[in-house]
Order: sequence, then C-alpha cells, then structure tokens
Amino acid sequence: MPEYPKLRYDDYEFTIMLRRVQNDPSEFLNLCKHFECCPDVLALQAWRVWLTPTHSMQRFNTAFFLTTLDQRPPTIVDELEATEVRWDTPEKLLELSQSGRISVPIPQIYELTTIKNFRTINSLMEFASNKSNDCAVWMSIHKKSDEGIVAILPGDDTYPENPDFTAVVPVERINRSFEGLRRACHKLNRMENYDGNKWKVVVNIGSGV
Repeated sequence: MPEYPKLRYDDYEFTIMLRRVQNDPSEFLNLCKHFECCPDVLALQAWRVWLTPTHSMQRFNTAFFLTTLDQRPPTIVDELEATEVRWDTPEKLLELSQSGRISVPIPQIYELTTIKNFRTINSLMEFASNKSNDCAVWMSIHKKSDEGIVAILPGDDTYPENPDFTAVVPVERINRSFEGLRRACHKLNRMENYDGNKWKVVVNIGSGV
C-alpha cells in the first residue's frame, strides 16, 4: 500500500498560503508550486451540485465530488471552511446528526443517506462514474407543513418543472401533515424536518436521480 509523503511544511506556513487561495482562487496554482504538489483531480468523480434555496440569506453553489483512498492522508483544519476532520461511516455520521452531536447540512444528510445504500466501495464508485456524466444542479424548494419543514427535491411530483434559481420565493405554508403531503404524490424525493437536526429522507424514485 503506498504511503503519503510526510508533511513538508508547518501548519502556519500552509495556513498563510491557504488564506491567499480563499481570497483569490488563482493563488491555488502558486500554492501547488510552492509545496511541489499536484492534486490528483482525475481521481475525483463528480457527484452532484447543490444550490442554496433562494429564501436563504446566504447562498452557495457547492459541487460534491467522490473519491477513494487507500489510507487516511494528513490533514490540516483551517478553522474557516473546515473546523474538524472526521472519518466515519455514513450511518454513524447520520446518527450523530440526528442526536444533535454534530451539525450536518441538508445536502450532506441526503448524500450520506444515498451513499449508505451501497454495500461496497466498488459498487459506489461504479455508480458515481456512470453518474458523473450528468452532474445535475439541485436546489430544494421548502414548504412549511403542520409538522415542520419539507424540502422538495428534483424528481418529486411537487417540484416545479422549471425552477427559478434567482427569484426570492418565500416559504409556502401548507396546512397538511407530512403523511398527507406524501399521499398526494406518486413520486417522492424530499426531506422532512421534525425537530431541529432530525431530517428524514423520503425517496421512492431510486438513487439514479
């Protein structure tokens, strides 16, 4: 099994360089030259792009990628974009999220729920390889029901055919229960929020969306 090279820089030096990249993405090339490294971008499989809903105060357009590693590489926490590095199973991370011990955003909850359905790394990466040719942009549409928030996702019967990714649309109020909303649809691809971090993924259209 190949070993990762030992870190040839101290945390402070790397942090300074990283700040430059965060302020100016073009500095990433200089960072690679400085540390004589080349990221293995060809090992990444495009997974999905998530766009923050329009009603949110801050919006992000976040691309998710998947890759496999033979061992855990050295990591540095920058305390800005990353405050902790945790290696664990999807099941464990979802359990920690449901209990409120860690905070996991909606996209990661959905993707972890999808990933945990694959029993082997090979089957997951094969699926990702086939999927990467169609890396769709997803933006959830939020509705407020009698029980809590429902995040409607592409493929769901109630998801708009041509969603507006820019117009600010307030969260719609619907006087129905989660179950009542489900019964009104045939195709379901949504997340239901019962209490705080307790999101439930409800999907019956398969994992190929």
